[in-house]
Amino acid sequence: MKKKTFQRICGVISFMGFMLVLGTVGAMENNNIAFTQSIIHSAIGLVMFGGGAYAGGYMK
Repeated sequence: MKKKTFQRICGVISFMGFMLVLGTVGAMENNNIAFTQSIIHSAIGLVMFGGGAYAGGYMK
């Protein structure tokens, strides 16, 4: 796989993780999601955000 394509895929994964965290915060503010479920969603989103950025070479 080419390096540029891999970086783009990792960037998309990172963006999706950020949007998941942002959506979870919005759902918590409107009381549409339970607290335990929000913790799980936020943790998954942070792993996606950080992992995608690190694997793609955006964080060094």
